[in-house]
Amino acid sequence: MRTKLVVIACVFALFPAWAQQSQNAAAAKGRALDAQLEAKIRQAWEDYKNKNKAGFSKILADDVIEVEEDGNGARNKEAELAEMDELNLVSYALSDFHFRPIGRDGVLVRYNAEYTAKPASETIQGKSLMGEVWERRAGAWKLVYLQETKIK
Repeated sequence: MRTKLVVIACVFALFPAWAQQSQNAAAAKGRALDAQLEAKIRQAWEDYKNKNKAGFSKILADDVIEVEEDGNGARNKEAELAEMDELNLVSYALSDFHFRPIGRDGVLVRYNAEYTAKPASETIQGKSLMGEVWERRAGAWKLVYLQETKIK
């Protein structure tokens, strides 16, 4: 009986250490995913700026929905790619990334974007809060929803 009590006491004594290791491993995995998604987002902005439609298209889900602050409603993948021909992204700066898991295969990402763009002959200076939903599909992370909100 005493041996059983010692074993039970050891298990309870080791449980907090095991739980802490498990939490640390999960946090490290989360940080790695956050870094991976941030890199994808930064590459997408660079692809957009350089009008690299093939590269930009790779991150978009086929059924992606984008809602911009211009009030023109939701756009699909084809509309987003067509917009690349009409808009010259001159410069941009991304900051303040936040990541929140949504289940096993989804992440909500929020960040700030400041940019200068030139549609036609005018120049636009913008500052927006970007909200994106990323989903793992067939082993690859795809952008499935983007919401842009103008901020001051």
